[in-house]
Amino acid sequence: MNIKIDQLEKSYKKKKALYPLSLSLNTGIYGLLGPNGAGKSTLMNILATVEKPTHGKVMVDNQEIWQIEKIYKSKLGYLPQTFGMMPELTGREFLMYIASLKGISSKEAANNIQSLLQQVNLTEVADNALHSYSGGMKQRIGICQALLNRPSFLLLDEPTVGLDPDERIHFKHLILKQAEHSTVLLSTHIVSDVEALATHIIVMKHGRVLATGKVNELKQAVKGMIWKVPNKSHSSLSYPHIIGSNHMNNDGFEETKVISFVSPSPQAIPVEATLEDVYLYNIHKDKLSTDNSNINNNLNGQDGWIG
Repeated sequence: MNIKIDQLEKSYKKKKALYPLSLSLNTGIYGLLGPNGAGKSTLMNILATVEKPTHGKVMVDNQEIWQIEKIYKSKLGYLPQTFGMMPELTGREFLMYIASLKGISSKEAANNIQSLLQQVNLTEVADNALHSYSGGMKQRIGICQALLNRPSFLLLDEPTVGLDPDERIHFKHLILKQAEHSTVLLSTHIVSDVEALATHIIVMKHGRVLATGKVNELKQAVKGMIWKVPNKSHSSLSYPHIIGSNHMNNDGFEETKVISFVSPSPQAIPVEATLEDVYLYNIHKDKLSTDNSNINNNLNGQDGWIG
């Protein structure tokens, strides 16, 4: 399925939730990254036809989605951040109910549900009432309902909330399989959720798309800007920089990732960029000066700016 988002905007009274954005999505997994309030859920709600944009349009195979809404929804799977359940129903009954709303025949629904329950490891509790389910179990039921109709376009908004490490692994295998024949848009503010899944990344902040492209292309854009420094050298860091994650090196000493146009410390060692580095750079790049004269002055011994 080919999805084209053309100059999409969304406003709530005087508040702008989405500034004009244009994207093209095809078969595969797209990771939608951004902090809380970035506009990710607003975009997902529009793509799910839960909301309409203030301006702009969404085209699927050259047809506007609100003109073919019934056909579009039949090909759509959606897991919102929060979704309602009927606590007195069992997991299986709830999924059968959702399948009926989607127009799936009873026989097809029963087969799909049994397969999905096995894939998310819920077979043993499938006939227990939903009110007895843990948060992680309910989230897995939510994943099942999104996949019931074998969607061509799958929207997942913070899908791994409440999942333990084993469940996350099962989820990743399930989505990788789904993406072989579908377009998957996975929205999250947790970079590790898409690290092993997405081939394309979209980074958003304050309702705007800051960067989009293949993972390797985005990593190439920050090549030569990623450094690791000993934690004890923090106080000596100079030049504009962004502080990244901490980790232990092979000798048992703590090191910190730093993003900077130039080496931020005599102890700094250049390293390869990760997706987390790409994300941090795009979210916080206003902290980095592009004024080369400012950097040159710092190199000549003048005071540096601690980022």
